[in-house]
Order: sequence, then structure tokens, then C-alpha cells
Amino acid sequence: FWTLEVATHPRPQPRPRHHKGRVFSNSKLVARFKDDIRAAVARRNNPPPPARDVPIHMELEIGIPVKDKRLWGRLHTGRPDSDNVLKAVKDAIVDAGVLGDDSQIVATETVK
Repeated sequence: FWTLEVATHPRPQPRPRHHKGRVFSNSKLVARFKDDIRAAVARRNNPPPPARDVPIHMELEIGIPVKDKRLWGRLHTGRPDSDNVLKAVKDAIVDAGVLGDDSQIVATETVK
């Protein structure tokens, strides 16, 4: 069991955009979000990553900041989409060396 808490504004992984034969798929905000996750991983005393053939069950709780106090404590039904935030988190934890590949994740539970 491995837990990581990151205090940052969650950002969704954007879809790749094509322009004049080139592919653009990242934004500065997503890059900062992934950097925050990698920094949080680096601050921990982490065990070595699991072997590549070990199946992983991932639980992700996404806190979306809202200004309207009436919405505090409720599930967030607007954007960003939880699956796109999940993609960015998977990319960041693979880049940080927590997992060898995100294909190891066989089940996910995501709440936002």
C-alpha cells in the first residue's frame, strides 16, 4: 500500500493537437501539475518500484477548488474530467519512477 498526497491544482492531460504536421500535447499548467507530483514523490522515502509484471490497483481522490461555499464538500461534476486528470497523474508517477509503466495499472477508482 502506497499513499501520496499532493497539494496542487489538478490539471487534465490535454488531447494532442495537430498543426502543420506537428503534434502539440502539453501545456505549461499540466507540466507544472506533473512537476508538483514528481516533487512530492521525490520528498518521500519511496520503496523501489514494483516489478513490471505486478498488477496495480490505483485509487485517486481529486480535490477541485470551488469558490461557491454551497458546493464545498460535494462531488464535483464539472470540468476537468476525472479521466484526463488520471492520465496526467499516471504520466507523472511513471516519470517519477514509482511505476515502470502505466499499463501495470489494472484497476482504478477515481473521485473528484
